[in-house]
Amino acid sequence: MKLSIVICVYNTDVGYLDECLRSLTESTLAHPEVIGREDITYEIVMVDDGSRLYYGDLINKYGLRYIKTENRGIFAARTLGVSLADGDYIAFCDSDDTVSFNYHLPMLLAAERSGADIVINDWAFHTAKARYYCTMDTTINDTFSLEGEAPLARFLAQKGREHSYYVLWNKIYSAPLLKRATEKANAATEGIERYNYSEDALINFFAFKDAKRCENLHTGYYFYRIHDSQSVNVVRQETLERQVRLTTKTLSVMTEEVKGTEGAAGYLAAIRDWGEYMARSHFSHAKSNGYEELYPLIKELYGVKRLRRAKYSDGRCYQKNRLLGNNHVDIDRALLALWLERGGEICIEKSSRYLKKTLAYMEGVGIRVSEARTGKAIPREQISLKRRILLIPIVYRLGMLLFPKGSRLRALLKKKI
Repeated sequence: MKLSIVICVYNTDVGYLDECLRSLTESTLAHPEVIGREDITYEIVMVDDGSRLYYGDLINKYGLRYIKTENRGIFAARTLGVSLADGDYIAFCDSDDTVSFNYHLPMLLAAERSGADIVINDWAFHTAKARYYCTMDTTINDTFSLEGEAPLARFLAQKGREHSYYVLWNKIYSAPLLKRATEKANAATEGIERYNYSEDALINFFAFKDAKRCENLHTGYYFYRIHDSQSVNVVRQETLERQVRLTTKTLSVMTEEVKGTEGAAGYLAAIRDWGEYMARSHFSHAKSNGYEELYPLIKELYGVKRLRRAKYSDGRCYQKNRLLGNNHVDIDRALLALWLERGGEICIEKSSRYLKKTLAYMEGVGIRVSEARTGKAIPREQISLKRRILLIPIVYRLGMLLFPKGSRLRALLKKKI
């Protein structure tokens, strides 16, 4: 059983990319012999979308499959990576992100056990100052196994609110399913150059639509790094205009695809609600940046009679957060060393949710773990007092209420967090 991990790169900071690759290779996925499964293998397929930066040292260091193309955008790069992947399952990892030490291997084992086409795992935000996960995200809080029409129903039921359903990086997909999904997404957007926004939602729509079984588990985190140079950041009017056009195109494709299917009425209502939500979000961005010229376009393409600012409830899965330690890399390496030794006593001054669920998984696969005052020391989570105060639920919620989405004060609050 083989996993292909597709990484698309475009001028990614070399340091970020090194951290990304290190987290993937210094993981349980690289040591299947510990659980007696030497038939499990993986590969990293790196598609360089015309970067100006040199990555030769990292390519040699990690032994990647490396393909460089002219700059055509993230959608084209992802599609190429999927077509080149020869694993039984495929995962994505953004080039500036990292994963916990025990992220992908349990997903592979779960897919093999249940026959799931899609397996979802937990994720967390990673900023320069803090790590935190969204406690209201249902993929993190709930454990589910969906069959038949249920995967598509669950996907659309979120109406665009929950980030984790629409992104590609917190999942593994059966290779045939993902290859079909990317082909369908390409066919649906033929003739549109650089479909580089909401393309992940479109690919996931086709994947969830065709999936026979989908489930989730909780064995670690995908750390989604937030920084100023991210491609999704809105900095120009032209960028926001393109995001509006591509998002409405994605929603229109979904609309046409669900017409005539069983449960179409509910699906169409969810997509309309999704569109109204995105109209509020894009209008808020336009208003806060002074892009009044975009108001008629947003109104026309989303088909809304009146433009409204984003509501407090729009960001429901981001309203309550829980901090993770800034030193999660040191914690992961200590846990990996323990895992490689197949058990042993550990010393934890104060167990976090992350540590508890990780240790529970290790025990579940037959690795002896016991909490004790002697033996292997797991570093205590390092979270500053300032971070703890800023993310007290009542403080965070007050900030979200007082500062509307798209406002400069909201942006400042998020930057502080």
